[in-house]
Amino acid sequence: MIDDNAVMPGGLPAIRAMVQRHDDKPMPRHWREMQGIKNELFGDEARGIEFYPKVSELVDDHNIYWLWVLPD
Repeated sequence: MIDDNAVMPGGLPAIRAMVQRHDDKPMPRHWREMQGIKNELFGDEARGIEFYPKVSELVDDHNIYWLWVLPD
């Protein structure tokens, strides 16, 4: 799932991509997989980050990974 009009905390515009395996299991080699997905969807030179919220804002019900792709 991709949200082209996402806004990061602090108001920074970004594209937010949700990544999840079909079987809802954790993603092995997490970093390599997310890097490959970022490259395939947004290009090798796109800049993406993962966001780790405050514990009070944490929602961790499924093995879902969020990738925020920043504009140049």
